[in-house]
Amino acid sequence: MQNLPANNDYRNCFIPDEGNKIVSCDFSGQELRLVAFISKEKVWMDAFNEGRDLHSEVASMVFGVPVSDVKNKPEFLRGKSYRDVAKTINFGLVYGMSEFKLSNTLSIPIDEAKTMINKYFANLPKLNEFLKTAANYGKKNLMIRTCKPYRRIRFFDDPKGDNKLIGEIERASKNTVVQGSGADMCKLALVNIRKYIKQHNLQSKVKIVMTVHDQIDCEVSADYAEEWSLIQKKLMEDAGSVIIQGIPVLSEITISDCWTK
Repeated sequence: MQNLPANNDYRNCFIPDEGNKIVSCDFSGQELRLVAFISKEKVWMDAFNEGRDLHSEVASMVFGVPVSDVKNKPEFLRGKSYRDVAKTINFGLVYGMSEFKLSNTLSIPIDEAKTMINKYFANLPKLNEFLKTAANYGKKNLMIRTCKPYRRIRFFDDPKGDNKLIGEIERASKNTVVQGSGADMCKLALVNIRKYIKQHNLQSKVKIVMTVHDQIDCEVSADYAEEWSLIQKKLMEDAGSVIIQGIPVLSEITISDCWTK
């Protein structure tokens, strides 16, 4: 299901049995909140704790423009807004985006992309430290762990000095800490949802249908969908709070007659 195109031309084809609804709940900004929690980068932490838009805050800081102007599209960004670029960097650098990839993504010269990345990390030193530490740990130990309390291990093969393989280990190390911990959150939420259904004898009203990345979908009796949506939302946020601490874990609920984006 994860491999289907993520648009409603496809997703709307999947419908529940008559008399049921699809209750879909996904973690809000899961990976970005994990990055904030792990790195303890103040700008990121403050944005989430104070309910401000992270991408706008970073854009303002990196480009030196007021938050009110971050949606402007200066000529040198070639049709992108300051916020668009900040969002691309926020997501991309966590997964090892190089200046070459950023250059290609934004259609800008490589030297401009490199300057943006350098300025970005100059303003976010703790984020830079986290990414470097994860990359070096994976390269040195040929393994990396997800966050506490589970600390699942991903092992790497010995690259035997192959620079390309070393680079892949560095990128995977950054990625695994974040996406692997996100997977832990979802798995714990699934366990808790299943326990709740069994403990409250809800098998005839609720069934877990699928997970898609950080989203869990249930098929629920129409007369119980509203009530269940609040229960599922709490169960998922409680699961997330086992791993992410110090900033709020939020989720978003959708109730519909078919699978939706």
